Amino acid sequence: MIAYFKCDVYLRLITYEPAPRKERQVLPIPYSNVADKYINKLARQNGIKSRSRDRVDVIEDLLQQGHKEKLDHLSSNFQYVGKYLTLCKIEQLFPDIANTAQKFLRKLVDERRINESQIDNEWRPTLSLDIQLCAVRRDGGTVYLKLVEGKKTTIPSSDGYGSRPSVYPKFTVIIVHFNNEDPIIELRCATSEQEKYMNFAMELIGFGKPYKWHKTPKLTKEIVSKLYEVLRAGVAARHISIPTGLGGIQMYGQKGVDLDHDDTYTAVMDAFTKLNIPTDDTMDETCYFSYSDPVSGLEYEASVCIDIRNSFFTFNSRVPDFIVKHVMEGIWAVIIELERNSITQAAAGDE
Repeated sequence: MIAYFKCDVYLRLITYEPAPRKERQVLPIPYSNVADKYINKLARQNGIKSRSRDRVDVIEDLLQQGHKEKLDHLSSNFQYVGKYLTLCKIEQLFPDIANTAQKFLRKLVDERRINESQIDNEWRPTLSLDIQLCAVRRDGGTVYLKLVEGKKTTIPSSDGYGSRPSVYPKFTVIIVHFNNEDPIIELRCATSEQEKYMNFAMELIGFGKPYKWHKTPKLTKEIVSKLYEVLRAGVAARHISIPTGLGGIQMYGQKGVDLDHDDTYTAVMDAFTKLNIPTDDTMDETCYFSYSDPVSGLEYEASVCIDIRNSFFTFNSRVPDFIVKHVMEGIWAVIIELERNSITQAAAGDE
């Protein structure tokens, strides 16, 4: 037997006034450049909850608790991120109209490429398929240029059944170093795009065609080994060319293993030596290192693949400016040390 019960439930309607919504601060464009991962790390480091919270709310809390300097520091460094690094030397004298950072910026203003108020700022131009400036910064004798260009793609149509054409922004960074007698142009783009962006940079500076330049410095195994000492880096992978039908071998260490101090790697190399197969022609290596940012207090784990033959660096991901700069300064420190040692040895030989 099934029993049926009937009950009447009376609901009383409760009216209430919703709490006023908190007005959100409009955050500057540079803050949007910092990945959530690092916003959250900075928050946790300073006792601010970040899990399951909107990044805007987290940033507002950081600002309210007096961490604006740290946020601004991260913003300026993530504004000019890079996954690639190539240093280029021009084979012509810089034109007088743009042979210093100040003159170069004045040229950009005079040619209406930018206006005065855009220096040390970032903006969002209407996307087009042409390369456009979207941020400019001067740091002493160095000028940072952030470029944007529209790239065609397709996205789902509004009904979800088809697709429609669209455009997304692709960012690239070029840095012109006027700090020395021979200015250097730093490219943070893939090798396949180096010529395109060097042509853009040299036209912007005022060079005449044909554009002539080369990569610098010419990397060697010695330079790379000494760079590891400066960075306190370990070798995570190594690609060696060998004169056999095999062509080459690639060795990868487990996470945290430095191949230069690994018994298994040493045994493998010794085996090749016993077969009279040379293993001293290294094509590329990947190293890993840690960097502690003194301003934000954050620790960064980075790795970079160094293409020795082509003098080209590829990071494992897009890294902030201070990581790229840390590697670049390490390169020049090694070059200066080697040149100094060469001069000392030459002087000793003349005695």
